[in-house]
Amino acid sequence: MIVKERKPVVQTPRQIVNQTITRRSPPRPTLFFRTNPERSDIVQVPFISPTNFVNVERTLDEWGCLWGNTIGTGTGYILKHPLDQWDDFECYTFPNPRSPSRFEAIEDAVQRYPHKFVVASLGLTGFSVLTALRGFENVLTDLYLNNDKLYRLAKLVFEFETEAIEEISRCRADGVWFFDDWGMEHSLFIRPDLWRSFFKPLYRAQFDRVHELGMRTFFHSCGYVWPIIPDLIEIGVDVLNLEQMDLFSDGSHTGYERIAHEFGQQVSFTINVDSQRTLTSGTPAQIEQEVRHIFRTFSKLNGGFIVFADAGKDHNIHPPENLKLIEDMCVSLTFQ
Repeated sequence: MIVKERKPVVQTPRQIVNQTITRRSPPRPTLFFRTNPERSDIVQVPFISPTNFVNVERTLDEWGCLWGNTIGTGTGYILKHPLDQWDDFECYTFPNPRSPSRFEAIEDAVQRYPHKFVVASLGLTGFSVLTALRGFENVLTDLYLNNDKLYRLAKLVFEFETEAIEEISRCRADGVWFFDDWGMEHSLFIRPDLWRSFFKPLYRAQFDRVHELGMRTFFHSCGYVWPIIPDLIEIGVDVLNLEQMDLFSDGSHTGYERIAHEFGQQVSFTINVDSQRTLTSGTPAQIEQEVRHIFRTFSKLNGGFIVFADAGKDHNIHPPENLKLIEDMCVSLTFQ
């Protein structure tokens, strides 16, 4: 009898990402280089303004928000909110979420990287869009004084995003990435019970649609969002992106340890060194120590974490030498 040697199965980056998300012991860590798709297992592609949108003031976006820029940081802030007065609501026209030119980059990425995991980024979503349209203080006030009007606006915002999600599915993308900051340094912007009654059903319907279309949900939120992490898991977040892990430390355990222990068997994470502390001002020794700590902590989860190797590279506030050190370490480290 001739026994043929079994050749090892070579897995594609997409297969490894899916094993990571479902915590089924991938053979190696999943690497995410947002600014270098050739090096990355995940290719993140933006959902963009249509090509026929004319920015007449160069700082006016398609929603009618007037933006200013913070010099030297690559970030911006809104100078004028188009719906800061409710009187303008009835005549406000939403952009068309299904404009074909929005999806050209996503279609190109799917064709160019057939074996990689392509995730379409919606950019700012949900609550962040509401605050862009109405203004942050107005939205917080509306939750108490104009709840019905705010809910009507929120429904339109979430419906806009859901229509975009349906078009993204037609491009054969693998996932959708939401960006919606919810936390301050020590608490949510609003009471958790108010978040659950007002926003949770909207997110649930949205995430359900993503899953119905056969895609994964990625959700980014900065700040202290610990109180609603169980809710985000319950309503269908597949991958949670938290970038300020120091906020979750309790003095005895690091934020990484607490997150991994409490939620590591329920959801997967995109993880990087703390973006406001270590990534910004850490020494090489501190950077190396934190990266190794991340790998040790999350390697125990049968996968379950995606290494965000170049977080912050598209801003100018993080030292390039820190970013380079992190990238090089993430490529070389393995599960322990």
